[in-house]
Amino acid sequence: MNMSTPPPASWPPIIEFARAPWYVRVRDIVLTLAAWAVFLYMLRNAIAIVIDYFSNPIFKLTKTNPPTWAQFWEHMDAFVKCSAGAVVWLTFWGIIQRHQLRLAIHATPPHPLPLEKHAASFQLDPASVEQWRELKIALVQFDASNRIASVTPPGGTDSR
Repeated sequence: MNMSTPPPASWPPIIEFARAPWYVRVRDIVLTLAAWAVFLYMLRNAIAIVIDYFSNPIFKLTKTNPPTWAQFWEHMDAFVKCSAGAVVWLTFWGIIQRHQLRLAIHATPPHPLPLEKHAASFQLDPASVEQWRELKIALVQFDASNRIASVTPPGGTDSR
């Protein structure tokens, strides 16, 4: 059960824009333009103030009024409240979990699984697994029951 499909030339495989299907390209362009339109709409007042500030007479607002703190707070109120709520929640969670968090620092990691046990759990020969570890690139084929059928190095022969 050996399929002769060459491995990708580079990793990660990059899908070039020109090779993507037309509907993916259209979707990406439309979503990008929509995101920029929403971004510019959200900044419309700030853009108007910047344009007015740098237009003639320069460094003076003639067509727009600077925002007041009340207007600023009206826009930032929900964000500040959500941020404060998240900080309070994380603080209380940390206080409640501090004992477990302290224990996690000193926890010892489990002992590494011996190669023989690991190979036996997948019904593989430990000597073959040891050889496969040395390969930088390998083509692994699976059978119908999702078990390893063969491992092939690039341009090499099957090994099991």
